[in-house]
Amino acid sequence: MDTGKLNDYTYYDGYEGEPEFVLSSGDESIHIWDGYINDIFGNPVMDGRRWKGLTRDFNEMIGPFAEGEACLIDVREYLDDAIMHRNQKMDYDETPNVLETLIKWLNEHETTEVLASVN
Repeated sequence: MDTGKLNDYTYYDGYEGEPEFVLSSGDESIHIWDGYINDIFGNPVMDGRRWKGLTRDFNEMIGPFAEGEACLIDVREYLDDAIMHRNQKMDYDETPNVLETLIKWLNEHETTEVLASVN
């Protein structure tokens, strides 16, 4: 699987100046508008289970969401978490495509160090 771009801004184009979530590994990165991240991870199930991955970091404002500094993430944890959101209702028509792209990107970089940041 190849996303086809070294620096993929597909899901940030048109939102310049607004917060962006960035994952990077080596010379590859993906940039996603914060609104899509909120649409996917911003309404977690409140069933008492421990949040993990992006859901935890986004809702608890930790990791890359704490200070806006890039930090290493647990790629497997982020990937497993993203997969769990596949069948949820989303507000934006494009969000399911964003989620699938995010899942593919994380899967491709599962064995590398990945930095996440919010700019």
